[in-house]
Amino acid sequence: VFNFSDEPKHYEVPMSELGLDDAKPYTFFEFWGQKWEGVRTGALAVDVPMRSVRLFAVWEAAEHPQFVGDDRHITQGAVELNDLKWDAAAKRYDVGLRVIGGFPLKFHVRVPANCTFAGVGTVTGGAKATAHVVPAKGGDRPADALVTVTVDAAETCDCTVPLQFR
Repeated sequence: VFNFSDEPKHYEVPMSELGLDDAKPYTFFEFWGQKWEGVRTGALAVDVPMRSVRLFAVWEAAEHPQFVGDDRHITQGAVELNDLKWDAAAKRYDVGLRVIGGFPLKFHVRVPANCTFAGVGTVTGGAKATAHVVPAKGGDRPADALVTVTVDAAETCDCTVPLQFR
């Protein structure tokens, strides 16, 4: 959402203008501010400072934990994500990543109200990961939370970060 004017602007962007279904819930993560905007239906309300832009990753909201964005690249996952896999029976979400040695990567996972984050399992590929939970603010479903995971490796590697839920 671009604002080329010399004053801040407020926008209401209907999902239909984004080619999305107005009736379905979507999660929005803003790249430049690294801020999760929550789950929205119908439209996204957004304030954009003067001569600035807000860049969003948009995903249809799932009923299980889901990747919503990261801090590595403006495509928020297209470059660094190798795989995303939810195992409902084990309540585990595996996030496969390409990590650049010496450059920590932060990614964010939305946790719907029907799940609770339990911790990070054993990370593969020689990387290390830490996580913390951020209570949700805003959105149509404020009971959702966000888990922010920082992954670091001494050498560039492909790794899998298993996130456990209950």
